[in-house]
Amino acid sequence: MFKNFSLYGLLFLIFSCETANSQQTTNTEVSKIVVIEIYKAISTGNDVTRGDTVSIRIEHFNTSGKLIYEYNEIPPINHSLAVNYIYDSLQQLTKSRYTTTNRGKERGFEVVYTHNASGQVEKEEFFKFNQPDNPYEWGHHRFDDSGKKRETLEASNYNIEPDTRHEYHYYPDGKMELEMLYDQFNNLGSYIEYGYDDKGNVAKKCTFDSRGELEKCDYRTYDNYNRLLTQGETHRQLKAGELPIRHNYYSYTDIDDSGDWGIKIKYLANSAGDKRPLEIWFRTETDKLD
Repeated sequence: MFKNFSLYGLLFLIFSCETANSQQTTNTEVSKIVVIEIYKAISTGNDVTRGDTVSIRIEHFNTSGKLIYEYNEIPPINHSLAVNYIYDSLQQLTKSRYTTTNRGKERGFEVVYTHNASGQVEKEEFFKFNQPDNPYEWGHHRFDDSGKKRETLEASNYNIEPDTRHEYHYYPDGKMELEMLYDQFNNLGSYIEYGYDDKGNVAKKCTFDSRGELEKCDYRTYDNYNRLLTQGETHRQLKAGELPIRHNYYSYTDIDDSGDWGIKIKYLANSAGDKRPLEIWFRTETDKLD
C-alpha cells in the first residue's frame, strides 16, 4: 500500500513523529503509525481512480494501543488539526490538546479530564488559547454506579451556571436509548432516540424537537466486521418510502481476514438509486519508523 503514500503525506508523517514524541506522557513510544489519504473518486468505466487530494490523516499509537497523536490536513483550504493525547500510568486519558491552523492562524484548546474511582471521566475542563472572544468553557459528566453516563453539564464564557444539560437514558441491556437536551432554564430543546442491530451497532439515530416531532433520522447498516456499509438520512418533510436526502454506500478492499482494510470507497446514491463514487480512501499501517 506504500505505493499510494504521497511525498506530501510522508513529510507530515516525519513532522508528526517529532511532535508526538515531545509530549509528556507515561508511554510515548510509538508502536504503530496509520496513514489515511482521502482523494476525490473518479469513475472510469468499471474502475474507480483517485483525483485531487481531499485530506490526509496520520495517527500514532503507543505500545499500549492508545492513540497518542493525530494530524489532519485539508490541503485544498490550507487547514490542519493536530491533537496530542496524554495518559497517566493507568493509561487513562488525562489531557488532550487540539491545535487548528487555518490560513496561517493558529487556535486551539486543551481538555483536562478528571476520573472517578471506577476510571470513568466525571469532569472535563476546556481551556482555549488564541481565542479571546470565548476563552473558557467547561463541561461536567455524571455517572451512575454502573459506569453509565447519566448527565452532562456544559457552560461557556465564564458562566458559573451551565448553559445546557444532557440527560441520558438506557435500555435494560445497557445500550443508550435516549439523549435529552435541556437549556439553562431546564426547558427541553430536543432529544435523540437510538436503535441498534443484533450486533449492538447503532442502526438508527432519530432527532425530535421539544414537541416530539421528527426532525431527522440517520439509518446505518454494517458488514461482518461492523464497518459502515450504508448510511441514509431522512427529514420530516419526506414521505414514507421516499429515498433519503443523502444515502451513502461504502465498499472495502481488505488487507487480510482480520477486518483491516487498505482501500475504502464512498458512494452517493441519486434519486433513481444509481451510485456514483465520491471519495476513495487509502490506508497504510506500519510499525514505528526508525
